[in-house]
Amino acid sequence: MTNVQGSILGNAVLRKEDPSLLFGTDQFYDDMVVDGLCHVHFVRSPFAHAGIESIDLAEARSQPGVIAVHSAQTLELEPFLGFPIWPPAVARPPLAKGKVRFVGDIVAVVVAETRAQAEDAVEAVLVEYEPLPVVTDAEQALLDGAPILFAEHVIDGAPASNQIFETSIGDEDPLADANRVIEARVVSQRLAGVPMETNGCVALPNMNGKLEVWIPSQNPIGVRDALLGQLGLEADALRVAAPTVGGGFGSKAGPYTEFILTAALALELQRPMKWTEGRSENMVAMAHGRDMVLYGKLGLSNDGIITGIDIDVIANAGSYPAIGALLPVFTQSMSQGVYKIPKLRFRARSVMTNTTATAAYRGAGRPEATQLLERIIDIAADELGIDPVEIRRRNFLQPEDFPLTTHGGSNYDVGEYDKALDQALEVAGYSDMLKAQTERRASGSTKQLGIGIASYVEVTAPNGLHIEFGAVEVHEDGTATARVGTSAHGQGHDTAFSMLVSDMLGIPMDKITLVQSDTDHIPRGAGTMGSRSLQTAGSAVHVASKTVLEKAKLLAAHLLEANVSDIEKSVAAGHSGNSGLQVAGVPAKAITWGELASAANDASRRPADMEGGLAHELDFDGQDSTYPFGSHVSLVEVDTETGQIEILRHIAVDDCGKILNPMLVRGQQHGGIAQGVAQALFEQVCYDDDGNPITSNLMDYLIPSATELINFESSNTETPTFRNPLGAKGIGESGTIGSTPALHNAVIDAVSHLGVTHIDMPLTPERIWSAIHRD
Repeated sequence: MTNVQGSILGNAVLRKEDPSLLFGTDQFYDDMVVDGLCHVHFVRSPFAHAGIESIDLAEARSQPGVIAVHSAQTLELEPFLGFPIWPPAVARPPLAKGKVRFVGDIVAVVVAETRAQAEDAVEAVLVEYEPLPVVTDAEQALLDGAPILFAEHVIDGAPASNQIFETSIGDEDPLADANRVIEARVVSQRLAGVPMETNGCVALPNMNGKLEVWIPSQNPIGVRDALLGQLGLEADALRVAAPTVGGGFGSKAGPYTEFILTAALALELQRPMKWTEGRSENMVAMAHGRDMVLYGKLGLSNDGIITGIDIDVIANAGSYPAIGALLPVFTQSMSQGVYKIPKLRFRARSVMTNTTATAAYRGAGRPEATQLLERIIDIAADELGIDPVEIRRRNFLQPEDFPLTTHGGSNYDVGEYDKALDQALEVAGYSDMLKAQTERRASGSTKQLGIGIASYVEVTAPNGLHIEFGAVEVHEDGTATARVGTSAHGQGHDTAFSMLVSDMLGIPMDKITLVQSDTDHIPRGAGTMGSRSLQTAGSAVHVASKTVLEKAKLLAAHLLEANVSDIEKSVAAGHSGNSGLQVAGVPAKAITWGELASAANDASRRPADMEGGLAHELDFDGQDSTYPFGSHVSLVEVDTETGQIEILRHIAVDDCGKILNPMLVRGQQHGGIAQGVAQALFEQVCYDDDGNPITSNLMDYLIPSATELINFESSNTETPTFRNPLGAKGIGESGTIGSTPALHNAVIDAVSHLGVTHIDMPLTPERIWSAIHRD
């Protein structure tokens, strides 16, 4: 019999999730087989802004297999607010009333026996539109005379406006003490989420007396709460659950109008309903991300010390404002970044346009702050003749500055920014990079090298998301169950949380089950977003496991007639060979976890003052957010004759606190960097002058495949936070936040000697060539 020694935490443990994904045995919502399943398909507006003159449903209703066809006149539903703080005037009718406000707005809905029949019947719905003036650009939408999306949106008697939100901090001129003022305009372009699995919904009425809604979601509990209000149901009449989910990136964090309609139709017709989103439909119907224009004025002394910064942001909220309109608050909170900035002024406005609504997208407001800061710092370094590394070092916050409340209101926990940058430079061989660049420029080659640096700090578990439900229970068969309020969609939560339970209790990971994403089994929770899961739900699982262990030790001491202080874990207790507890130094006096759970459930065997069961649940509260940080170095080669870019190296040093499983961390780093590269070089949602999306399929919307990427060089520093017992901070978005500005800076650096000072993302060959040959 061997005592448990050491810990699996900090080791690269293989993912439990992968075998079922690789063998195709996981069930996604689209795999559900239901008798009598009906199919839902939507009539979507082809106009970005138009009045609805008439809708004729008669022909569609006569099509083969059609069960029902509805418009707003025949299916009355409450307007839906994409985020609860916005005024009712900007709520979205689930079926458009009076006018449409973006290409993809839902005008009518068809229910048929098969998906093909529903799609055919949609073509038979006749809608007459009267086109209206269109605005897709947020800056244009603020101008006098711009088309107004909601004439009813009037604040304090002022004329109707497209502005939905404003936030600001700082009244004092932050540039008053500056010797030099550097200006920049950075466009963080609109992106599509493009998860591998598109959106969808299966709604099953009268399942044990309640409506069941199955969705690919990052937050089924939040969706449940929204559906309750929209459908007028009591909590015990609705179950919302997510099966295996094929990616989310923020786009699947909230409720969708399509969920409301599908569920309402299931209730009305008392038949199971299914909506499956096609890819082109997904590109206009699923929330987009980013789409901010950021203006910065950076004040510095002549020797490169920052004296202040003035930031003005305009964010595009889309047609029906959702959480995207609030994301400038996160940009504001991170506007100081990793630097000592004596004075900071920030203003942001969110504006409605005739485009798809925006929401969170990997980083959600924080990448935009870093993109501006790291771009303007590089411009300053160039204008002042200071090395980009040196100007950062002169202005970094130092370890002794923490904890720190920033101008933006963030409560930074810990930070060692020099350490991360030093490691990144050492891995990169920065001095050798500079030498190679100098030689390449001297040679007059048409292929020039560019070196980009970016240092960042971000916030994880932001805006009150530092609280989460977790529970652990040991069963009579010796297995354990962990329940959490987070909702994994590819991150590896089953592995991570099983490691925590196994490390604490000694139960093998393959005997631990994770329950999540189901309102019938999880009483509360905030889902998975904001890189929050390990530090919140993981901490809850850790604390719950520790509490179970303490109770089990009391019970084992009672059953084995020993002192509690003498009870320890064993890997092969009792006669079954299962793990459990034993008396230290006396392997024969042992009891398995199954035997402990059985005794805990038997009032005659447990102490009289002990509650039954071997379980514990709690809401862990980390009291505040955590603040991961890091530095990235990117090396690129740019062909000055064609504008073509080749990424040669990308080095990432990300600090996410204490690392639980380096393999999971590495996976998140590589995935995050890939999406950061995608924004820098490839992706952009585009509209024409009439508001028609011209990137609504994967032929026109560019996302990189593995062949466009390289093997990223990722590593970590570890600076544990004091805000949770694991010392953990988030990692899911760090790679994205650090990589985009590093690559952006690298590409511009490659052509800076040709007089190029800035190029907007995405850095396409055409844009680079045009910048070089601007005259």
